[in-house]
Amino acid sequence: LFNTMRAVIVAVLALLVLVAVGANAQSCKVGNFDLSSLKTTDGVTDVIQDPFDSKGQWEFFLNFCANANSVSKCGTTASAPAVQWVSSSNTCKVLGQLPMIAGATDEKSATFIYDMGTPYSDGTPRKTQVKISCAKDANKPEGTLEFDKEYPAPNRYYGFNFYSNVVCGGGPGPGPGPNPNNGGGLSGGSIFLIIFFCGAAVYVGVGMLVKWKFYKASGCELVPNTDFWKQLPGLLM
Repeated sequence: LFNTMRAVIVAVLALLVLVAVGANAQSCKVGNFDLSSLKTTDGVTDVIQDPFDSKGQWEFFLNFCANANSVSKCGTTASAPAVQWVSSSNTCKVLGQLPMIAGATDEKSATFIYDMGTPYSDGTPRKTQVKISCAKDANKPEGTLEFDKEYPAPNRYYGFNFYSNVVCGGGPGPGPGPNPNNGGGLSGGSIFLIIFFCGAAVYVGVGMLVKWKFYKASGCELVPNTDFWKQLPGLLM
């Protein structure tokens, strides 16, 4: 019985992990535009200095549907798709996390948001909005990344413009505009926790009801599979 229960628990946990990973997987699409070709294997699509920063105190790193990271400057502690390096403290601030949140699209542009970055002093998380426009129409080289500005509160976010020919035709009609002040969908971790705790609640609730109704149990004996849970530490070793 114990070996069976252990196998069931391991299988359920594995299923929950797969659900969370699948929910967090990036399709790398905004509307009908597939941006997967813009994702770089080295983690850095482009590195730019803040054009409003004459002293060169900040640099930005950006990638699509994957982490952008300069190992020499940020290391793994700043693993995120949008990162700002601060030279004065030699630290990095996360400007947004995966998943990519799709925003407005039209025939030759697409917008998306990275949310839940390093909080400001007031606790508001940093966010990044990237607008991708047709490079040939804008007379820009493919892969040009430009920092727009850091927009102030209440809709506080970092704005970037990216130019690529992947959005130069065949896209969808106009969609609703993004609001960087609003969070996106649930992350894979959030979905995992929701499923886990809901499943645990159902397991405990139904188990206690069955033991109370059919076995006249009371107190600690109401806990489903009491003997199993008492021996679980030893079973896992």
